[in-house]
Amino acid sequence: MHPKTALLILNTGSPDSPNLIDVAVYLSKFLGDRRIISIPWFFRKILVHGIIVPSRCFKSAARYKKLSAMFGGYFPLLHYGEKTKAMLQEALGDKMTVFLGMCYGKPSIEEQIKTIAKERYSRLILLPLFPQYASSSSGAVLERALNAVKGYSMIPAIQIIPSFYDHPLFVKAFAEKIRQSGYELYEQIVFAYHSLPMSHIREVKGSVYDYENACRKTSELIARELDLPEPAYETTFQSQMSSAWLGPFINDVIVRKAKTGMKKLLVVAPSFVSDCLESSLELGEEAKNEFLSHGGEQYALVESLNDSPLWIDCLKNLVSTNKISNFASF
Repeated sequence: MHPKTALLILNTGSPDSPNLIDVAVYLSKFLGDRRIISIPWFFRKILVHGIIVPSRCFKSAARYKKLSAMFGGYFPLLHYGEKTKAMLQEALGDKMTVFLGMCYGKPSIEEQIKTIAKERYSRLILLPLFPQYASSSSGAVLERALNAVKGYSMIPAIQIIPSFYDHPLFVKAFAEKIRQSGYELYEQIVFAYHSLPMSHIREVKGSVYDYENACRKTSELIARELDLPEPAYETTFQSQMSSAWLGPFINDVIVRKAKTGMKKLLVVAPSFVSDCLESSLELGEEAKNEFLSHGGEQYALVESLNDSPLWIDCLKNLVSTNKISNFASF
């Protein structure tokens, strides 16, 4: 008899709605995580609830309203998360049951773990939907899931897929999206990854969880799949909070390129497997305006993997092979 297996795919989540209160609740949960702001609990609570959330929630709510309008009234992270879950379940058949859990939104990781425990699954695969491992993304969702599991009397055999940036089907899926964008019409491709504080980068430098190396390797692998020479692409980082974060920063790069005469630029965000606020607004609309205002003429953001069949094939392959870590440093 084969063990009863649950596959829990994990992501950060979205607010319940773009309304001010829901956005403020979401920001409080997200920024209150010790892996996001790594200072002592008491000072983090004062900083988040007393300063950051009150000062940012109005602007964030406006941006989430714009994102929702762009995607027909829904948040893409949840929408494509649900589609991925359904398509992956169909692809896997009765081999395992697929669940979707969000760290700071609904459906919550705790709710999904509760169901998994109630239905007595004897094996659990945890799959964070972040190609490159980082403590503030993969580490955060894994910690939440493992903390939920330990509260139950029957703890299943747990396996973790900590990253997949170098999986051939992941690389092919992003390369296919770039081909569909007509990349030959652009002068250069800029790869953009979510930035992290340099303190986080130094902690993992040279290890199997070296985030900067994983990002640069992702660019290299996708470029190789497209037969792009190195001058035809560049690796950058976005969403940085200060100069003490990993760079080069994409805003600086695209302004420099526009000022020096580059007219056509294509941007790809391989740290996101679904369109989201950071990609669609920050790297899409806002970066486009920056490029055009400094002399650029054509700017496009490649759609993320979303519900691409190749992406579903990648996930199926990841969980169907034996190349899964028994545990990961999270």
